Amino acid sequence: MDNDLTPQQVVQDWIHKVLNPKPIMDITGITEFINWLYNTKLNLSAPEILIFNSPIEVFYKATHLRKKKNPYIEVEFREIMRTENPNKLFLKHYHLRPIRAQINRFNFIVFQAIRKEVGNRSYYFEVGKKIYQRTLLGFLYNGSLPYSAPWVCSYDYFYITGQLKTELIERFRAFLHCNPYYVRLLKNQAIISKPPVEIHIGENNLLHNDHGPALKFPDGFSVYALHGVLMPPNIVMLPRNHIDPTLLFDDSLGVDVRREIVRKIGVERVYRMVDITVVDSWNGYELLDINITPINISGRFLKMKDKSTGVFYIEGVPPKILTCKKALEWRSYGSWNPTILT
Repeated sequence: MDNDLTPQQVVQDWIHKVLNPKPIMDITGITEFINWLYNTKLNLSAPEILIFNSPIEVFYKATHLRKKKNPYIEVEFREIMRTENPNKLFLKHYHLRPIRAQINRFNFIVFQAIRKEVGNRSYYFEVGKKIYQRTLLGFLYNGSLPYSAPWVCSYDYFYITGQLKTELIERFRAFLHCNPYYVRLLKNQAIISKPPVEIHIGENNLLHNDHGPALKFPDGFSVYALHGVLMPPNIVMLPRNHIDPTLLFDDSLGVDVRREIVRKIGVERVYRMVDITVVDSWNGYELLDINITPINISGRFLKMKDKSTGVFYIEGVPPKILTCKKALEWRSYGSWNPTILT
């Protein structure tokens, strides 16, 4: 038992395991756990183990094999763990959530990329006499490493320190250490994806690569990301001088993507497209007339600073407003309180 170990250290170990995976899998260990799970927890015969090169291949193969007599198997490992450990020791560590959020952010980006590839499909499954519907994301939950790590890390701390000993946690943590990156269980098959062969992590453990895919699987399926934002591949791959700056005004790209475009091409190029006239300034605020030449749009805006983040932003105001004070009054629906807004 390691009495000096902290929960934060255990969580950081799991973050490292997800974001810096080994390129190989322990097929023997995976097979042992799957056979034990089917025989002991599901009362089923040992399934055929199928290994594929990406979560996309797993998804399509599972969709092809799924039939009425070969349904998806829903295993809620977390619920089983809670049932077998009613003392709920893991609930003491809510302060670990900000750390676990780093893995959840990673999972969200990968899910977005998969959804773009295969669509946002859903399927139905039956438990007892009830019929449930689950979206594409559900197929990633069945024991896969990235989607299990954010919650299993709390159990792992208590396991390592000797406060929690059950056969399920012992076998499940050993299974995850075998590197099953994505998993889809059917009655007759367990379909598992190999881990990525390439992964690039930037600041704050966010997926990031300026010059290529941030995540790449053996079959070539790739996820392109800048500072933790899923990006169109062409924006990542093109040199900054070859990116069309008018993409900044394409609402279909989303705010986060357009912010990353600004970061990549540089704010100087943005300024060259925009004519700005300062109408009024007061106490750190500026009232601006902005004309966006490429798309022939103009308007009046109040520029201000977000005190919580230190980031400047602008908000549109009616063109008849001539001063910052009037703009602030308009923002507050006529009841302007200087001590609050400044």
